[in-house]
Amino acid sequence: MIEQARLDWLSGMDSLAYAKLEKAIIDSKKLNYAMGEANARSQWVRIEMDYQDQEPLAQRHLDTMFQLAKKAKMPLIEGIALFRRAQIDYDFPERYENAMKMLHHSNEIFKSEGNKQWEALYYSEYGSVLTYKGQYYEALDLLLKAKKIQDKYQLVSNLKSTISSIANIYLMIKKYDLALKFSNEGEHLADSLNDLNTKVFYKNQKGVILNKQFKFKAAITQFKGGISIQEPMGKNQRLVSMYANLADAYIKTNDLDSSQKYNDLAKTLHKKLTGEQSWGFHTVFINDAKIALLKGKLSEAIKIANFGLTILENLILHFLLKRKNIMRSCQMPMKGTEKAGKLLKITRIINDGLIRYIIRISILSYWKKLTTMKFPKMNKFQS
Repeated sequence: MIEQARLDWLSGMDSLAYAKLEKAIIDSKKLNYAMGEANARSQWVRIEMDYQDQEPLAQRHLDTMFQLAKKAKMPLIEGIALFRRAQIDYDFPERYENAMKMLHHSNEIFKSEGNKQWEALYYSEYGSVLTYKGQYYEALDLLLKAKKIQDKYQLVSNLKSTISSIANIYLMIKKYDLALKFSNEGEHLADSLNDLNTKVFYKNQKGVILNKQFKFKAAITQFKGGISIQEPMGKNQRLVSMYANLADAYIKTNDLDSSQKYNDLAKTLHKKLTGEQSWGFHTVFINDAKIALLKGKLSEAIKIANFGLTILENLILHFLLKRKNIMRSCQMPMKGTEKAGKLLKITRIINDGLIRYIIRISILSYWKKLTTMKFPKMNKFQS
């Protein structure tokens, strides 16, 4: 039941996942099965971490897990609860330092209990924290350590995520061949498990990597392959991302009609699913601006890009108002790792994609002021 809920969550069916987890909790309590109840509550908290709109309820689940650990005299449950609470709390500046203590303490418990699955998850999670702080090589060491354990003990469910994180770091440090190597390994693992959700993820990741290598036709093949699998399974935000990524790849082959087609699909589906703009959706505005630019419609390109940036600025403002403690932390003198930790949540949201976006708009605006001659070819803006 818990694994089914996890798969529903990965497929974007959160409501169904929550319902199954609630049933798993009820069934486990009837059977007096402490570990089953703890695992269900742990997965519930993991889903909540993507949204943080029900944090008090998530914290109550964790409180119950601590009570279960004490009552059943099961330190492993305490370790899992510490691990999950740390995952929630280090997003809040004033809780960050204590959260890291909890995270490290959880691994002490995992090791003492001899639980290799959770020990590997600790290395993977700590690697993710360091990734967000920009400590890519330290993060890579931890993720490779996690992968070694997961390979040895055939912890394939967790291995799928670890491999993708390794590939993503290699992508960020521009070691594209290694990124592609691990992404291929992840897809092969998905094939061996007949896991279509994971296969779609790796198709999209490989497309992104190939796009960075200027192998645009190969990238298009990967994106289309992922889309052909995802569409029959259900339309979700992952499909929005793949439509937008495919549109970008088509721009780089100068196939503007195909690019506009898939970019419009991304916009239409996103609006249908959410009715609003969200983080990462600025990709479609970038694509629209590029298409307009390549068609020689400079004023339209700048208007589109600035509109997209306004949406992002409003989202940032909304987030900061919701998290006033983060705003206060920004006004405090901070340095070194302390600053990186306290601004972790902001770093996750105002990422390099937004920075690149602002730079593009600045270039477009500057070009508008300087350009008085015939509209040039736009190869520079296809990166």
